[in-house]
Amino acid sequence: MSARIFFFFLFISSSLFGQQKQCGCTTDSLMNEYTTDCKTTYLTNGFRLYWQFSCNNIWLTLQTKYKKIIIDKVPVEYYSYTYRLGFHLLKEFKNSLLFREDCPANGPCSYTLINKFTGQKIKEFGQIVGSPVKNYPYNFVVYLSGANDLLKIYFPDTGKLLQKHINKNDFFYTVPIDQFDSIQLNKGNLLLSYETSSNDGISHKKKIIIGISKYSR
Repeated sequence: MSARIFFFFLFISSSLFGQQKQCGCTTDSLMNEYTTDCKTTYLTNGFRLYWQFSCNNIWLTLQTKYKKIIIDKVPVEYYSYTYRLGFHLLKEFKNSLLFREDCPANGPCSYTLINKFTGQKIKEFGQIVGSPVKNYPYNFVVYLSGANDLLKIYFPDTGKLLQKHINKNDFFYTVPIDQFDSIQLNKGNLLLSYETSSNDGISHKKKIIIGISKYSR
């Protein structure tokens, strides 16, 4: 690489990282108070993640060394719901980012996995077990199949998917995954507990135990 090309890329990189974020609206004081705070999250690969807003737009930026990628937007009329509707980072994996999004007032949120180098969407999960709102502790994501007959465990760092057949008749809530009331990881075993009822209407506690060690590596 010639010295001229090297210094050109160095200039572009420095310019991008030096650009001031847009974070304010001069005509709406309530928007300044009740939407995103534009805080920057520094990722382990050196990239940055931050919300921005103006009077006309609200958007989430993934900033690499040489470009800025818009990975999410919230309609400006819903500025006070940015935390619920927009992407909220739960977990940084080796090559991806897990976000919570689209949370209604009463109902399940959705969850999305994004490639943290390109900003491209990898998977959408709907609701996941535990319905986390921050600091997701696991290196996998647990969710149900559309027919509620498979428990799926996806490992973002390896791309592996573990599936276990379950009795879909046990899950009768409007949002079936809400029946899981506990998720624990103990010495390579994943323990999930839930409550269901038999034909006589009596409630029963049940557990699902799955060995996951070999899928994590």
